[in-house]
Amino acid sequence: MFLVGGQSNADGRVASSLGPSYLHDNIVDGVQVWNSTDIVPYNLLSTGQSGRGSSWVTGGSSGNYAFCHVGLKEIADDLNNVTVVQVSEGDSCMALGPQARGSWNANYASIPAGTPKLLEALEDRVADFVANQSLGVSVVFRGYIFHQGESDAVSPRDTDYAANWAAHVAQVRSFTRPDLPVFYGTIPTANTSDFNINVYNAQMNFAASDPHAYCRDNSALTLFDPFHFDAASCDTFGSWVANTYKANYG
Repeated sequence: MFLVGGQSNADGRVASSLGPSYLHDNIVDGVQVWNSTDIVPYNLLSTGQSGRGSSWVTGGSSGNYAFCHVGLKEIADDLNNVTVVQVSEGDSCMALGPQARGSWNANYASIPAGTPKLLEALEDRVADFVANQSLGVSVVFRGYIFHQGESDAVSPRDTDYAANWAAHVAQVRSFTRPDLPVFYGTIPTANTSDFNINVYNAQMNFAASDPHAYCRDNSALTLFDPFHFDAASCDTFGSWVANTYKANYG
């Protein structure tokens, strides 16, 4: 089972019709997702808490794909029973908040009222998934695919990012497995509003110090608007996720 989290570039902002041909029908072939009650085919048209878990707060972004969908499909080409538990939401932060669309901070008790607790929601969704499996079915946690950081590009969120990200990963591993692989990437420099050197360094340095964390330097990736990966970047980043997983765990 793979976990997926993050903000808009993990949520999906590129029309599926612009992506690889296998996504034109809005189905991620070979990949299933937990929709809070059942394991179903991964459908890009099904969003929100009762769907694939994208746009967790807003319920939007239907029919769009992200880098994670390319990565998951390419992993599924070589791996059976690829299942996803996802929580993602655009304009979400790693800091405590306040943030209307949510915080990924691991200190749930300190997140202010009115800020959705996205990491706690992911933890609860994983617990529900595990609890609903048939007796005798084992759940293998294979990796965490994540992209976030744009909403932490201001002070003091940027200087707090390293500690907050480390605590975030530690919390995810506490409810999955201690050596859970984490696959993530930095913010492109083309995003002139949200690229921040402190966030960039925090993300790169964590992977350099953690044997099961893998961070792609996305500095050169291109965007279709001021904030979001274009189709080529989604494909490049997604293939990197798949190839990195296969090279180390496949």
